[in-house]
Amino acid sequence: MKYKRTVAILAPLLVLAGVGGWFAYQKLHPAPAITHILCMGDSITASDYGDYTAHMTDRFRESRAPIEVTSAARPGNTSGEYLRWMRETGLLERTNPHLVVLMLGTNDARVDGDHTPTPLFVKNMHAILDRIAAHHNPDTTTPAVILATVPPIPEPSLEVFNQSSQRRVEKEINPAIRQLARQRRLHLADVHGFFRQRIELMSGVHPTPQGYSALGDFLFREARVFLTGQQNAPEKERLPDNMRGTIAFESNRDGNFDIYLMNTDGVRRLTRSPARDGFPSFSPTFDRIAFESDRSGRFEIHTIDRSGRIEKLFASPTRDRSPWWTLDGKYIYFDRLVDGKEQVFRFHLEKKKVEAVTSGRHRTAVPTVSPDGNILLATGHRHMGWDLLRIDLSDGKESVFTPGYGGCRAKYSHSGEYVAFVSHKFDKRGDIILTPAAEFSPTRLTVDGDRHDYYPAFSVDDRHIVYASGPQLYDGNYDLCIVEIATRRTWTITNHPATDYKPVWGEWGNP
Repeated sequence: MKYKRTVAILAPLLVLAGVGGWFAYQKLHPAPAITHILCMGDSITASDYGDYTAHMTDRFRESRAPIEVTSAARPGNTSGEYLRWMRETGLLERTNPHLVVLMLGTNDARVDGDHTPTPLFVKNMHAILDRIAAHHNPDTTTPAVILATVPPIPEPSLEVFNQSSQRRVEKEINPAIRQLARQRRLHLADVHGFFRQRIELMSGVHPTPQGYSALGDFLFREARVFLTGQQNAPEKERLPDNMRGTIAFESNRDGNFDIYLMNTDGVRRLTRSPARDGFPSFSPTFDRIAFESDRSGRFEIHTIDRSGRIEKLFASPTRDRSPWWTLDGKYIYFDRLVDGKEQVFRFHLEKKKVEAVTSGRHRTAVPTVSPDGNILLATGHRHMGWDLLRIDLSDGKESVFTPGYGGCRAKYSHSGEYVAFVSHKFDKRGDIILTPAAEFSPTRLTVDGDRHDYYPAFSVDDRHIVYASGPQLYDGNYDLCIVEIATRRTWTITNHPATDYKPVWGEWGNP
């Protein structure tokens, strides 16, 4: 009887422990979210001649990427017919894609009743792209687009195509597609150029079976690069040529954690200390960087100027981390450990005075302040987990800024119009979310479901966001990535086995 009573008592506890362990495992090892790719096109996409989307699917399966490919091919369709079909069938509403691969134009070059004048083709393509841009998925993302040129026609193999069709594909249709990509800042997949170099893979108007396979491989690489920024390792890590400014970040690539700088010339080390230096924040005049360092034995706030001179601003009674320099240059906000919990403080640079901003029994950390100095956003733990808190600095009134999203590690855009932050809502790993600062209206920017995306910061022109992406939560091999806000095109700009993270984007000259 005693044994049975013991079992009766322990059994529910063991079940609860198992369930708790399962939830803990799920939190640490969440299943990757699925990224949906929709391939829109005509018979060059999929038909009885072949199906590049099937080969594309095979490649993603081989790479074990959490990506699903759906064909939305309409053999024989012109751009106008396809536009009408996608309207009538609610294509985007049915599929909710994260990425669209759009390739139309071959049938617009026909010589029968489907002949489409180039200005009308361009108008139709704009209308298709406008519908894609206006669509919002349930996870708040707007589909990104890869716009593809169409293959050459080496020999008209169908009676509805002739030498005029050949000429139009070369001189009108593809130049119009390239112009569309430039005008709308879209990623261009040059399918035409791909087949020009492999013309034996074309059989008249359509690719050969081997051509469809090769096209699937080509567009797999284009989509994978677009979604993750993972290109062949560059010889030199640097900011892309079309982007200005300097990114400061924390890295342990030389052994311990220091501050590094990246611009279009490459990467250089800014601080050199056996201690840990990290979490950089530019001054509004870009002549100094605030950072946290434990070089005194505990984390305290320091600054470094362009000459390399380092100054500790004040002594901490506990530990001070996560500095943020306000746009007016008056304050550096930071979080301090008080009775074992983080609270937000600020240092008045002119008065040399530390002031408490938050207090109480709850944790409030990682502050960022609006450019007008009125609103503090901070990562706060109140009752049931972490949220992004909005605190009015005039009266201390506090509210949850990201209801239903959790949220942490926010940054204001330089204009103050937008806020970027991290949320685990969709893939349980961490995505970069964008919202207007005035009203919470979130848009998911990153959808790479097998990685953790953290620490967003806006470019100096507010057109891009730099962030850190890694396979593990908080540490491990994080690399820096950039996402273009308008198109969601992504670049990976570091390629190092170390941890590169906590970036901030400003200006910085050479000493």
